[in-house]
Amino acid sequence: MFEHQSGDHGVINTDRLRTAQAKWDRLTVSDYAEIRTIPDLIARLAHRYSLPYEQARRDVEIWAKDMHV
Repeated sequence: MFEHQSGDHGVINTDRLRTAQAKWDRLTVSDYAEIRTIPDLIARLAHRYSLPYEQARRDVEIWAKDMHV
């Protein structure tokens, strides 16, 4: 499970979002414009890649750990 510092609510900064764009190219510009948090990214990833939510969550967890999100 994700652990975040108090008060950050899993917010993804612009630099991290750019790395996500490089990794998940099926997400659209519109998707990225609306992604602000880790849960937003998971939901969009599950939708665009037709993944079960838990698989999308695991994929994002791995990415976040590598990116130190």
